[in-house]
Amino acid sequence: MPFLERAVALSPSHPHYLSELGYAYQVQKKWQLSHDMYQRAAAGAALEEGDQRKKSLRRAWFGMGYDLIELGKLEEAEKVLAQCLELTPDDQKVKDELQYVREQRKKAS
Repeated sequence: MPFLERAVALSPSHPHYLSELGYAYQVQKKWQLSHDMYQRAAAGAALEEGDQRKKSLRRAWFGMGYDLIELGKLEEAEKVLAQCLELTPDDQKVKDELQYVREQRKKAS
């Protein structure tokens, strides 16, 4: 993980490094830190173009959605995952995660 933190320090808006660090925090169950990194990755991805932009945004938004689920913020998770699905409509992994969130929200109400 020190390597990823150093990479982010050297390139603070590089979406790939930020997403990698976000994932490392996710593995450690540091949900808020992970979410913050993915959020920064999404901001960095907005500066990219074409397929790379789409790929980076999908990864960042999916990571954010996962973290929001773990943080118990299901409504926010549903919004970010729906945004992700708009970007990649045929992405089964996103569809499955979105369905899970909707089921959890139903159970909670």
